[in-house]
Amino acid sequence: MKWMVPVLIVALSLSLVFGCTKTKTVPTGGSPESLPWTSGDVTFFSKEEEVQKPFTTLGNIYYMDPGEYKRMRFIDVVPKLIEKAKTLGANGIIIDIREPVVSGWYERGIEISGRAIKY
Repeated sequence: MKWMVPVLIVALSLSLVFGCTKTKTVPTGGSPESLPWTSGDVTFFSKEEEVQKPFTTLGNIYYMDPGEYKRMRFIDVVPKLIEKAKTLGANGIIIDIREPVVSGWYERGIEISGRAIKY
């Protein structure tokens, strides 16, 4: 019976260590979670220095979805951001703010603020 306590401690420790492990696969060419990233003919940047070309700011882009009954990710709003950028005639977006919006115990929305640019 005394041998069970150390075995249980080791088993519990291993389950805690391996139970909290995350893995992530990123396709070649990047992903929306690691900027800069290109989708179609619009490129997303996280800061001005990443553009590496002269550019002009055409306008500001703002998008917020509280994520009712769902969990929003950046990839979920990319089509809407591209649509807003194309409306302004932009081929790039510098993302200034990308924050989750907590709207419930499960629901996670997203708030995006950035600048539409032409380079």
